[in-house]
Amino acid sequence: MKPRYSLAFIVSLPLLFAACSTIHEMERFTSVRALDFRPYADKGFLFTPNRYTLEYDSRGIVTIEVWPKVVKIPREKEGKMRSNPETFWQDGWLWIAEEVPTQDALDSAYAVATRLGADALVEFESERIEVPPGSKRTVMRMNGFAIKRQSLKVAQ
Repeated sequence: MKPRYSLAFIVSLPLLFAACSTIHEMERFTSVRALDFRPYADKGFLFTPNRYTLEYDSRGIVTIEVWPKVVKIPREKEGKMRSNPETFWQDGWLWIAEEVPTQDALDSAYAVATRLGADALVEFESERIEVPPGSKRTVMRMNGFAIKRQSLKVAQ
């Protein structure tokens, strides 16, 4: 006598393989991130990736790293969170990381530079780094050379 569950098993087998299949297509998307320097430019502050070629006084090197808040997902909620794109696995645990607002990092760089007496951050760089690589934990890093411009003419 054959077991009755064999037919149910055979019928459900394609569903099992479909659930474990590899993704063959992803929708197109556009990712845009912008740094808005206008609020600082309106105050006479300069952010530039270039060197400053006129007279200046050195004030310092500014490096800002903004790390996201990261929360461990409780085991009972793990199943619901696995499909969330902000989650990542590390050391056998599922974690979720917040998005670091770019403008917050820029505000911090400006605040530190002005405390040093600078009115510009030159050779300015901004980057997002996944820590550890491949995770969703993205650190926002900005750095530049803080200077006080000497030959600055203020437009009236």
